[in-house]
Amino acid sequence: MTQNDSLVPGSPSWSDASLDDPSLCSEASFSYQVSTVGDDDARQHDIVDSLKNNTPDWKDISMPDWKDTGMPSPEPEKLPLFQDCTDFWYEDGGVVIVAESTAFRVHPTILSRQSPVIAGMLSPLRTSANASQTMYKGCPVVHFLDTACGVRYFMQWIYDTGFHVNHTLELNVLSEMLRISTKYEISNLRQSVLDALRHYFPSSLEAFHTAKTTHHSHLTTGDYFLLANTCRETGVTSILPMILLICAHQDLTAILDGVPYPHTPSGHIELSPKNKRIILGARPQLTHIARTVTLGVLYSARGHCAAAWFWKPFRMVICGDKKRWAGWQMITECRKDGFNSPMPETFGPFDTFEFCRHCQREYDAGVAQGRRETWDGLPEIFGLENWDAVNSGDD
Repeated sequence: MTQNDSLVPGSPSWSDASLDDPSLCSEASFSYQVSTVGDDDARQHDIVDSLKNNTPDWKDISMPDWKDTGMPSPEPEKLPLFQDCTDFWYEDGGVVIVAESTAFRVHPTILSRQSPVIAGMLSPLRTSANASQTMYKGCPVVHFLDTACGVRYFMQWIYDTGFHVNHTLELNVLSEMLRISTKYEISNLRQSVLDALRHYFPSSLEAFHTAKTTHHSHLTTGDYFLLANTCRETGVTSILPMILLICAHQDLTAILDGVPYPHTPSGHIELSPKNKRIILGARPQLTHIARTVTLGVLYSARGHCAAAWFWKPFRMVICGDKKRWAGWQMITECRKDGFNSPMPETFGPFDTFEFCRHCQREYDAGVAQGRRETWDGLPEIFGLENWDAVNSGDD
């Protein structure tokens, strides 16, 4: 091999003789016959010495660590990241129900007896083996697209004979159980939830007035919004007019933008678009009843005393001034959006005025008439049918 035959100038090259001469293949086979050219001799000998000094000791070589090679190390199969609900985790259970990230190990036959829909969801698990089926601790996994809180109460209703669905449960829990019972066609649970909700929203005017003024102190705007949406979603009409009436009395900003609510994943709740549209359309109708009927005596052009012919003439001035003042107060102190309640005794503020007994009687009669007129037309005001239709619409 000549100088020009080198692959790279100054790089090691093998001559034919080196293959036959054992002396050239000593020292761990890293001695090379190097072609030398002039000043490159020293550099080429340095390369040979470097190769000799860095010859690996084969006995020290071991299998590489997976982390050092950048190759993924084989890992055991990971279980899904679920949190077991210890209250409803039965070792003899045959299926794991997962809601959000909470797992319930329960008995498929017991669940199937409660709901034809759930029975249909679980039947493929018993009739076929699916290789792609997610398993968790030896049981197939079925996902419920419901809140973990709602499913937990559903399991408690199934397994705990001492648990009763009634008005003592929080409204967000009743709302979720109404959704679950409707979704999975559990008629007896749905009926129990509706009975509990009617404690807050009875179907007669006087009973509703009593419930609103005595049972609602712990309820929030978010509770009403949630229940309005759930009733709309589940087709419950018997209590929907009363809930929408309460929603219509909330601040306009809350109606438009929603309110903070800790029982939703986002921490916020809004009315559904349909509920929002219907409520915004109903508020002017309610205000019209308030100003023309409920408080009509204050807004009417007839400001004289109803008993002017009977009392002394100055009574006309006193009652007339009071009515004008009360009407002005109602206008200036009502909400900035102009809303007036046609049921001030129920929703407040309900002011009493020192009219003469005849004018007071006229005022009280207007308030009573406004309440009755509002209640009788309530379903139609909120885009529903009459009371007979809405009361039979839950079946």
